[in-house]
Amino acid sequence: WYQRRVHGQQMDRDRSGNLNAAEVHQAITTSGYQLSQPTFQSLMQKFDRKRMGQLSLDGYIELCCFLGSACNIFSSYDIHRTGSCMFTFDQFIYVSALMHA
Repeated sequence: WYQRRVHGQQMDRDRSGNLNAAEVHQAITTSGYQLSQPTFQSLMQKFDRKRMGQLSLDGYIELCCFLGSACNIFSSYDIHRTGSCMFTFDQFIYVSALMHA
């Protein structure tokens, strides 16, 4: 948690206490996540509670926690470590339920 807050503060170039979309994108990219633009935009919408096109530091930490959880869950299904896997519908529902917990 603390490391994510510090990382978010470092990426907050204008010291506004918020991260704009470019800052968030750079922060998660430097953390090793490679997301398509539509996926990134959907995450911004999910964690931008005030709908201002930016994330608070708390929103950024929530986003990082979500990505970490998603990565852990995905890794358990990506047994060959190829970056892809197949889900049955039942598995998809199970994973979705874990992500919303």
